[in-house]
Amino acid sequence: MKIWFWLSLLFWPVVASAQLQTVAMFQEGEKHFKAGKYDQAIKLYSQSLKLKENFIVYNSRGMAYERLAKYDQAIADYKKAADNFKKTTAHTNPESDYLPTFYFNMGNALYGKKDYRAAVSYYNSFVKEMKGDPRLKLALFNRAMCFEGAKMFPQAMDGYGRTLAADPNYLPAYLRRGLLFSTSDSTDAALADFAKALEINPKEKLAYYYRAELKYNLGRFDEAVADYTECLKLDPKDTRALFNRSVANMAQNQPDAALADYAEIIKLDPKHRAAYIARAKLYRARGKNEEAIKDYTAALAVEPRDKQSLFDRGSLLRLGGRHAEAIQDFDKVIAQDPKLAAVYDARGKARRALGQHENALADFDKAIGLEAKFADFYNNRGLVKINLAQYAEAVKDFDKALELDKGFTYAYNNRGLAKYHLGQLDAARLDVRKSLQMEPANAQGHYNLGLIHQKQGKTPEALINFQKAVELAPGNKEFAEAWEKLKTASGK
Repeated sequence: MKIWFWLSLLFWPVVASAQLQTVAMFQEGEKHFKAGKYDQAIKLYSQSLKLKENFIVYNSRGMAYERLAKYDQAIADYKKAADNFKKTTAHTNPESDYLPTFYFNMGNALYGKKDYRAAVSYYNSFVKEMKGDPRLKLALFNRAMCFEGAKMFPQAMDGYGRTLAADPNYLPAYLRRGLLFSTSDSTDAALADFAKALEINPKEKLAYYYRAELKYNLGRFDEAVADYTECLKLDPKDTRALFNRSVANMAQNQPDAALADYAEIIKLDPKHRAAYIARAKLYRARGKNEEAIKDYTAALAVEPRDKQSLFDRGSLLRLGGRHAEAIQDFDKVIAQDPKLAAVYDARGKARRALGQHENALADFDKAIGLEAKFADFYNNRGLVKINLAQYAEAVKDFDKALELDKGFTYAYNNRGLAKYHLGQLDAARLDVRKSLQMEPANAQGHYNLGLIHQKQGKTPEALINFQKAVELAPGNKEFAEAWEKLKTASGK
């Protein structure tokens, strides 16, 4: 707050021309301050102070520094202003008391510096001396904010109450107290404060926003969406409200509404990484993997080192058969964090698909070394050992997988395949049948059972198994070729 009531005391008598020059510089500085040109204002205040020190000018320069978030310089100037006032003015003009303003401004600067406890002491001094000052409610409010910043929440709550006692219509105090109530599980009190804020100003965007957050946390998703919508009516370009509304829409199973919000966010902010990632996840859930890959790519253009997005994109690339590209993404993740077992496992699967079996085996070994209790890792290592004709070792891995997860359908099937290669046909058949009991629509299981029956000389059973595999996976050439070859050989 500017302290115009001291202007008549601005300068003690000096040479007339110098006095006029000093006053002119100060007044020009004030014009720049009002225009928000704080750097220019500081230069003019400094020139004025070279000619004549004065507490008003120090105070004004301190305020300009404060606006620029140069809090140490502001504090230094406020202290110089107080010293100058005590030396030059306090005794001769006792009614022109600068000290309350000094306390107030020091509190503000220290608050800006996040030295909350020191700020509280200055606000205390101001409140003690200035009961009727129009700045009282702001000092009370700022002091409460300092208590909150210092995590002294009971004192902060009391402080907002005192602010509202000084001015029952001071809207910011309702908002801050409402937030405190929200975090202390006093949800009814929080909702009442936000409602009061909207009663004071029906166009208070933050009241809708904070209330929407609270309602979302209470599981009242439709009401949260309604409040975010009101917030967006007041500010259609608020990407934070748009994103939160999309989250609430997803929570109440409204994915199309969420997609519309993501599109609007990205239109407003083409570098909104969170929107790209959220939309990618939704696309993936809908099976639109290529669209998801594009969104992960856009997110990575904003933050190329985002490990989760690299992993997720790599996983989708692998599922789409783009194994070399997937490996590049997994490599980037591992370069940042070499202790993520799931990434080694994923890279191992991509390498196995490319026929890089030794490298794949090394990745699965690494994954198991980092996380020894995950059944899928043993299953995947067992598969690559089959590729490497290490059948007995593969059986051991499938045994371990089933020890960790007795309901692991594919491990039964894969162990049956390994036993098939070892010539343990009856044991192999038992494993594969066990897997098919658990998952009758497993095409690979029917195919494996056909291989076992074929090797046992049970051609009719093998034909039935191959036919079933083809029916379940009509696009699989391996299954179709095995069926046609056996039909031809058997004369069927």
